Amino acid sequence: MIILSLPVLIQPQLAGFFLLYQNTTPFTSHIYNNTVTGNSLTGTSGSLYCLYPSGAVVNEGKIYGNTITGNTKTGTGTMYCLYNSPGATSTNDIYSNTISGNSGTGTINGIYQNGGLVTNIYRNQVFNQSSSGATGIVYGMTVAAGPLTTNIYNNFISDLKSPAGDAAADGVRGINITSTTANSAINLDYNTIYLNASSSRSQLQCRWGISYLQCYCNKCFAYDEK
Repeated sequence: MIILSLPVLIQPQLAGFFLLYQNTTPFTSHIYNNTVTGNSLTGTSGSLYCLYPSGAVVNEGKIYGNTITGNTKTGTGTMYCLYNSPGATSTNDIYSNTISGNSGTGTINGIYQNGGLVTNIYRNQVFNQSSSGATGIVYGMTVAAGPLTTNIYNNFISDLKSPAGDAAADGVRGINITSTTANSAINLDYNTIYLNASSSRSQLQCRWGISYLQCYCNKCFAYDEK
């Protein structure tokens, strides 16, 4: 499946726009080998969801081999390149996806995970993502809520840019952990994060608010071109 070159004009009062969207409650869901490219959403608010399986998958969800590239979102809303929101009992694998060349003026999320029982995120590439807004933030990956166990390994994240985003607390975050799910475990293993961009300040941070975090053999490089 290829979803491409859809110029979208959204009115400010609308909540968002969905390009590849699943809103059912299947026992098993596999979303693979799709391309979402060349779409543009304009408006002062409203979010853009490029690939969004929002249905509460009961048992197993797999998202792999997808390419999400060259999409744009202007205004204050957020762009979610890959947003996964499964059911509380499901096991999910997100792997071998390529997310690149997406841009906007608000917040840009590469992979956004929200919910589930066990989630494995591996062998994904997120690169060349940018926000040009004064409060723009670019996230390579975000674990927002749940699951109880999250394994993030062998991912490559690079070239995240927010050159005008000094008004934001952090203009760029490679892997962003904000989940506060009780008794949860998040394992970060063998990921490579390479940040090389220009900015008026240089800051590298690791933030989390979870019950258990294990980081093993990850590589982080921050290079500020001034």
